[in-house]
Amino acid sequence: MKGAIFDVPGHESYIEGLWRHAHATGRLAQEIARTRRDNVEAAFLCGLLHDIGSPVILQGLVDLSRKEGCSLDRACVDYAMDELHGIVGAKLIEEWKLPAWVQDVALHHHDPSGASAHADLVHTVALADALCDWLLLEEGEGERPGMELLQLLDLYDEDLDSLCSKAPAIVAEMAA
Repeated sequence: MKGAIFDVPGHESYIEGLWRHAHATGRLAQEIARTRRDNVEAAFLCGLLHDIGSPVILQGLVDLSRKEGCSLDRACVDYAMDELHGIVGAKLIEEWKLPAWVQDVALHHHDPSGASAHADLVHTVALADALCDWLLLEEGEGERPGMELLQLLDLYDEDLDSLCSKAPAIVAEMAA
């Protein structure tokens, strides 16, 4: 998957960031599932694929810009990916014939309240995604994200502390 989808010439550093985020979100989702005594493999897979629409959109826009002979505006690309990656990812996951719960996570991880089916898994990945950004991009500064998701997942502050303590090991995995 990394070689086939996460390969957009000229955008290697951006794609590497997407891959690192996907891996870290998968690992955090796995740890959340382990804490909850849920299916850790399903959580990891969903965390890994939650943003799979982003590199697909980027590749499509790069191909279109080459065909049309125009340049890409980074702000427009970011906007397109922010708005469409869930829909595109869910469609790709459907095409791959992966289970509906993987599709639901891709579609609803930024708006978990929209998930009717597989809500626990969607909430797990939404929390992992928020924690990934907070721990790895913001270096744990500011208010902890996802507090409303803790309640929905029957997790407590000490569970969140434990999850946050695993961030250095996850960062080390990503570096390897």
